[in-house]
Amino acid sequence: LCAACIHSFRQWRKKRQLRAQAKAAGGMFLERPPEPLEIPERFQVRVPGIVLGIGVASILLFGAFMVLMTVFPNDTAAWWVYGLFGAFQLLGGWLAYLTLRWRIRVDGDLVELTPLVGRKKVFVFREFTAAVLKNQALTVYRGNKKVLELAVYYHHFATFAACLQKAGIPIEIRI
Repeated sequence: LCAACIHSFRQWRKKRQLRAQAKAAGGMFLERPPEPLEIPERFQVRVPGIVLGIGVASILLFGAFMVLMTVFPNDTAAWWVYGLFGAFQLLGGWLAYLTLRWRIRVDGDLVELTPLVGRKKVFVFREFTAAVLKNQALTVYRGNKKVLELAVYYHHFATFAACLQKAGIPIEIRI
């Protein structure tokens, strides 16, 4: 038991030193080198499903609060409280709608964007001129116009970025 504890402590200390060295050099610490990413022919970039769960939970929770305020009235049931709870329900509805509607479908060289409102837009990878990764979001440009923006936590974000690099679009990283 003692030898295992000493070994764990040494591993932890070694990782801590590597992180400190990487931070001092201005880079990121990776415990193992990233594996080469296989790019499938077809895939979808989507908002994670947990966002749908948060949206539905928000609608149900604040709806229950509004019902309880109506059934068991006291001095807190003012008009502005109903408005505030209604605003949180609208936010939850927007999150649920975002999860169900927004997506980017990639089929070979074609990129089909389904926005929250409006009709679908179809692009070809070679139409994109630049991409900027800043503040945990990738913004893709066509000329000087921003075409789309996606966060790093979206499903298949890394695959989409690999497709951009494969198509020769430079990805600028701004800190």
